[in-house]
Amino acid sequence: RVWWIGVGLLAHFPFHAAGCYGGDTPGESAMDVVNSTYVPTLKSLLYAREKRAALADTAHAKACFVAMETTPGYPRLDGVENEARLIQAAFSGDCVSRVTSVTTLVHPTAAQVADHIGHCDVFHLACHAESDLTNPSRSRLILARTDPDGRGMERPDELFVEDIMRRSSSAGAAAGIAFLRACYSADNPAVGLSDEAIHLASAFHLAGFNHVLATLWSTRNNSCRAVAEKFYMYLFQGAQEPTHRSAAVAFHRAVNDLREDSWKNPLLWASFVHVG
Repeated sequence: RVWWIGVGLLAHFPFHAAGCYGGDTPGESAMDVVNSTYVPTLKSLLYAREKRAALADTAHAKACFVAMETTPGYPRLDGVENEARLIQAAFSGDCVSRVTSVTTLVHPTAAQVADHIGHCDVFHLACHAESDLTNPSRSRLILARTDPDGRGMERPDELFVEDIMRRSSSAGAAAGIAFLRACYSADNPAVGLSDEAIHLASAFHLAGFNHVLATLWSTRNNSCRAVAEKFYMYLFQGAQEPTHRSAAVAFHRAVNDLREDSWKNPLLWASFVHVG
């Protein structure tokens, strides 16, 4: 296993996808020889490793699924609500009997999502996200709120990186898994601030989640859904309780499955990264 810390413009590079492409058969890539994890800073890595026992030791784990199949002004994310049901089914095996509750938030507000960040072990978001080109702390998840005019219409509601960072694990997070099924969730587009590693994935990592699964750029909805479903299937298969190592391995296997189906186009699969 290798932990990558990108510096400057290299922070945008998918080191895990480095390899030989363009031939008639798949060439060898970094994914064939190492299991890659990205980390914002050495300090954050040390902090996460101090909490590494929490995933296995938590007696009564809780999961939360944020489902935004439709968002005002944004493309529809088909299949998100069905994805929620499939992932909930993955929690029902004997190996995860410790997952005692699963909460699904359909079209939640930013405040509702923020309230759940500090109180769950598995946090899965299927929604849109936007990066701020000048101020990465204002990059955001796009959620929804009801128009205050009383007509029941929804408007986009935003949860910013700076707000997520304030949700310290001291509020009750159990250092588990955050799956950010949103575009650009691991990207900081502010060139002058590349060394700062400020983005949605690092915000969740600093909020206490040891494993944050995110994307470097825009990805196809069906690719995101496939990786998510495969990840939970691999994580919870068998009779053993999930561990920190098995979480990283499960994500690697899920992304590799997508890679095998579309090896000629790395843009379809190289976006997916594990931060932790």
